[in-house]
Amino acid sequence: MTEFYNPNTKISKTIEQIKSDNTEVSFPSQINNDVMKSLNYFPVLPSAIPIPSSTTKVVSRNGVTLKNGKYYEVWLEQDRFSGSDKKAKDEEYQATLDASEKNNVRSKREPLLLEADHKINTLEDAGADASAWKAYRQKLRDVTKNSDMSFPEKP
Repeated sequence: MTEFYNPNTKISKTIEQIKSDNTEVSFPSQINNDVMKSLNYFPVLPSAIPIPSSTTKVVSRNGVTLKNGKYYEVWLEQDRFSGSDKKAKDEEYQATLDASEKNNVRSKREPLLLEADHKINTLEDAGADASAWKAYRQKLRDVTKNSDMSFPEKP
């Protein structure tokens, strides 16, 4: 969505908002930057959205800045939570993220466990040693206990 900035009012608006604010103006079917400049609105160009430095931070839009005669988006990193209970909220949010990651790992692990069970049963039925597959299966079960949650190599 194209956005335009008015340096006098210091407000950004969409074309639709500008049209509804200027009902006395007849807009052409193709609205270009020259039309918007006549109303003192200038295009806001996108800028790279920074990556938050931690999971307890968020990046939000913080206005517009003028660089080299053009207006660009400005981004601000801030705490996700604030107030006296910020630490508890941060810990709760991180616990939610950790639980979600563990659920993702479990869903990827399930078919590997089924494969290991099949191999173990096949080897035991044939009278072969299935201990390597049993060890592998146990390592799969323990994956969510590891800090990096990496999967073991198949035997």
